[in-house]
Amino acid sequence: EKAEEWPFDPKKSPHRVRIQATPAMPFATPQSRFVSKQEKFYPRCTPRNSGPQSRDTPPIRDTGIANEKDWGINLLNENVNESGTNEDGSTWYRESGEDLGENGYRCRWTKMGGQSHDGTSEWKEMWWEKSDWTGYKELGVEKS
Repeated sequence: EKAEEWPFDPKKSPHRVRIQATPAMPFATPQSRFVSKQEKFYPRCTPRNSGPQSRDTPPIRDTGIANEKDWGINLLNENVNESGTNEDGSTWYRESGEDLGENGYRCRWTKMGGQSHDGTSEWKEMWWEKSDWTGYKELGVEKS
């Protein structure tokens, strides 16, 4: 074994450092006996890929609520703007639409309202559903 001694000078201190080469060890093979404890006891928890990948579709989440397709509801391009008058002279309206944005952002909304025949009372309701590809979802309603 060879060892070299070099002077070590942190602010001219008389210390010496000893450096010694160690014999080369072969690289571990894929079937190495040096398996980490995590891989040995928790093989499914050990990361094997390079991290999150971009998605072409939003993640599927089981909310326990059937989706629109399962109910036979098609909300694509369902932009409604209608109104009318009831037999008692009261009026009503209904509007709905969809707003789209970046990262799969989508907000579907519906507004409904009406007024009594003499205009003394009025009601309004609004529902919305906001979501994006990260799994964020917001459901809301306002009534007055």
